[in-house]
Amino acid sequence: MTAVPVSEEGMGSAVNDTIRELGGTLGVGIMGSLQAGTYTTGLTDALRGSYLSQDILGASKESA
Repeated sequence: MTAVPVSEEGMGSAVNDTIRELGGTLGVGIMGSLQAGTYTTGLTDALRGSYLSQDILGASKESA
């Protein structure tokens, strides 16, 4: 906070907090989407050629 004038420390702190929260939210959202996509792809590949019914296969693919 040394780059912000003393009279504007509150605003500088608020902007800093907002950017941190936004970064955390986007990080969680992006990482969650990537992980869900990887899981679904891996599950589809693992179940290919299995003898499970189509109902069970469909439910397992949509569970993520």
